[in-house]
Amino acid sequence: GLAIATGMAYGDKIKNIKRKVFVVLSDGELQEGSTWEAMMMAANLNLDNLICFLDHNGSQSFGHTKTTHPKFYPILDKVQAFGFETGEVNGHNVDEIYSATINRKEKKPFLLVCNTTKGKGVSFMENKPIWHYRSPTPEEYKIALSEIKEIEE
Repeated sequence: GLAIATGMAYGDKIKNIKRKVFVVLSDGELQEGSTWEAMMMAANLNLDNLICFLDHNGSQSFGHTKTTHPKFYPILDKVQAFGFETGEVNGHNVDEIYSATINRKEKKPFLLVCNTTKGKGVSFMENKPIWHYRSPTPEEYKIALSEIKEIEE
Protein backbone atom coordinates (compact mmCIF):
# COMPACT_ATOMS: atom_id res chain seq x y z
CA GLY A 1 0.00 0.00 0.00
CA LEU A 2 2.73 2.50 0.85
CA ALA A 3 4.50 2.08 -2.50
CA ILE A 4 1.27 2.83 -4.38
CA ALA A 5 0.47 5.79 -2.11
CA THR A 6 4.01 7.13 -2.60
CA GLY A 7 3.58 6.96 -6.37
CA MET A 8 0.22 8.72 -6.16
CA ALA A 9 1.61 11.46 -3.90
CA TYR A 10 4.58 11.95 -6.23
CA GLY A 11 2.33 12.09 -9.30
CA ASP A 12 0.18 14.74 -7.66
CA LYS A 13 3.23 16.74 -6.65
CA ILE A 14 4.84 16.84 -10.09
CA LYS A 15 1.49 17.72 -11.69
CA ASN A 16 1.00 20.42 -9.03
CA ILE A 17 -2.27 18.84 -7.85
CA LYS A 18 -3.00 20.15 -4.35
CA ARG A 19 -4.37 17.21 -2.41
CA LYS A 20 -3.25 14.78 0.27
CA VAL A 21 -2.77 11.06 -0.21
CA PHE A 22 -3.77 8.94 2.80
CA VAL A 23 -2.75 5.35 3.45
CA VAL A 24 -3.51 2.93 6.30
CA LEU A 25 -0.75 0.49 7.18
CA SER A 26 -0.62 -2.44 9.55
CA ASP A 27 2.29 -3.00 11.87
CA GLY A 28 2.90 -6.26 9.99
CA GLU A 29 3.57 -4.26 6.82
CA LEU A 30 6.49 -2.60 8.59
CA GLN A 31 8.21 -5.98 8.48
CA GLU A 32 8.39 -5.87 4.69
CA GLY A 33 11.37 -4.38 2.90
CA SER A 34 9.23 -2.84 0.17
CA THR A 35 7.45 -0.70 2.80
CA TRP A 36 10.76 0.73 4.03
CA GLU A 37 11.93 1.29 0.46
CA ALA A 38 8.75 3.26 -0.25
CA MET A 39 9.19 5.18 3.00
CA MET A 40 12.73 6.18 2.06
CA MET A 41 11.61 7.21 -1.43
CA ALA A 42 8.73 9.30 -0.04
CA ALA A 43 11.17 11.20 2.17
CA ASN A 44 13.71 11.61 -0.64
CA LEU A 45 10.97 13.07 -2.85
CA ASN A 46 9.81 15.41 -0.04
CA LEU A 47 6.25 14.10 -0.28
CA ASP A 48 4.69 16.37 2.31
CA ASN A 49 1.32 15.45 0.79
CA LEU A 50 1.59 11.84 2.04
CA ILE A 51 -0.14 10.98 5.32
CA CYS A 52 0.17 7.47 6.74
CA PHE A 53 -1.81 5.93 9.58
CA LEU A 54 -0.23 2.89 11.22
CA ASP A 55 -2.68 0.53 12.94
CA HIS A 56 -0.32 -0.66 15.65
CA ASN A 57 -2.01 -3.40 17.64
CA GLY A 58 1.24 -5.21 18.46
CA SER A 59 -0.26 -8.52 17.44
CA GLN A 60 0.70 -11.08 14.84
CA SER A 61 -0.66 -14.42 13.75
CA PHE A 62 1.63 -16.30 16.11
CA GLY A 63 1.76 -13.99 19.11
CA HIS A 64 2.52 -10.52 20.31
CA THR A 65 5.10 -8.52 18.37
CA LYS A 66 7.13 -7.54 21.45
CA THR A 67 7.72 -11.26 22.06
CA THR A 68 8.02 -12.61 18.52
CA HIS A 69 9.92 -9.64 17.00
CA PRO A 70 11.44 -7.55 19.81
CA LYS A 71 13.78 -5.68 17.43
CA PHE A 72 10.72 -4.29 15.66
CA TYR A 73 10.76 -1.46 18.20
CA PRO A 74 11.17 1.52 18.55
CA ILE A 75 8.88 2.35 15.63
CA LEU A 76 8.92 6.16 15.90
CA ASP A 77 12.71 6.40 15.96
CA LYS A 78 13.04 4.21 12.86
CA VAL A 79 10.40 6.11 10.88
CA GLN A 80 11.93 9.45 11.85
CA ALA A 81 15.35 8.16 10.76
CA PHE A 82 13.83 7.56 7.33
CA GLY A 83 12.89 11.25 7.15
CA PHE A 84 9.25 11.27 8.21
CA GLU A 85 7.46 13.49 10.67
CA THR A 86 5.73 11.27 13.20
CA GLY A 87 3.13 11.28 15.92
CA GLU A 88 1.55 8.74 18.24
CA VAL A 89 -2.04 8.54 19.50
CA ASN A 90 -4.70 6.26 20.91
CA GLY A 91 -5.98 4.70 17.70
CA HIS A 92 -9.47 4.36 19.15
CA ASN A 93 -9.78 8.11 19.74
CA VAL A 94 -10.93 9.93 16.60
CA ASP A 95 -10.31 13.37 18.13
CA GLU A 96 -6.65 12.52 18.86
CA ILE A 97 -6.15 11.19 15.33
CA TYR A 98 -7.73 14.29 13.80
CA SER A 99 -5.78 16.71 15.99
CA ALA A 100 -2.42 15.05 15.32
CA THR A 101 -3.07 15.04 11.58
CA ILE A 102 -4.26 18.65 11.39
CA ASN A 103 -1.44 19.96 13.60
CA ARG A 104 1.45 18.36 11.76
CA LYS A 105 4.17 20.64 10.38
CA GLU A 106 3.46 19.61 6.75
CA LYS A 107 7.09 19.79 5.62
CA LYS A 108 7.73 16.03 5.37
CA PRO A 109 5.75 12.86 4.79
CA PHE A 110 3.80 12.05 7.95
CA LEU A 111 3.22 8.76 9.77
CA LEU A 112 0.88 8.60 12.74
CA VAL A 113 1.21 5.55 14.98
CA CYS A 114 -2.33 4.70 16.08
CA ASN A 115 -2.04 2.33 19.03
CA THR A 116 -5.01 -0.01 18.99
CA THR A 117 -6.26 -3.16 20.69
CA LYS A 118 -6.88 -6.14 18.43
CA GLY A 119 -10.57 -7.05 18.56
CA LYS A 120 -11.39 -4.19 20.94
CA GLY A 121 -14.81 -4.50 22.51
CA VAL A 122 -15.42 -8.15 21.64
CA SER A 123 -14.73 -10.29 24.70
CA PHE A 124 -13.53 -13.42 22.95
CA MET A 125 -11.48 -11.54 20.31
CA GLU A 126 -9.72 -8.84 22.30
CA ASN A 127 -5.92 -9.29 22.25
CA LYS A 128 -6.20 -12.77 20.74
CA PRO A 129 -3.75 -13.25 17.84
CA ILE A 130 -5.82 -16.08 16.33
CA TRP A 131 -8.27 -13.45 15.00
CA HIS A 132 -5.66 -12.39 12.44
CA TYR A 133 -6.77 -15.32 10.32
CA ARG A 134 -9.82 -16.97 11.88
CA SER A 135 -13.38 -16.01 10.92
CA PRO A 136 -16.14 -16.07 13.53
CA THR A 137 -18.80 -18.74 13.43
CA PRO A 138 -22.37 -17.48 12.90
CA GLU A 139 -22.94 -17.68 16.67
CA GLU A 140 -19.69 -15.81 17.46
CA TYR A 141 -20.64 -13.18 14.90
CA LYS A 142 -23.95 -12.54 16.69
CA ILE A 143 -22.18 -12.27 20.05
CA ALA A 144 -19.60 -9.85 18.60
CA LEU A 145 -22.31 -7.64 17.09
CA SER A 146 -24.19 -7.47 20.37
CA GLU A 147 -21.04 -6.56 22.31
CA ILE A 148 -20.11 -3.86 19.80
CA LYS A 149 -23.64 -2.40 20.00
CA GLU A 150 -23.26 -2.21 23.80
CA ILE A 151 -20.15 -0.06 23.34
CA GLU A 152 -21.93 2.30 20.94
CA GLU A 153 -24.84 2.89 23.31
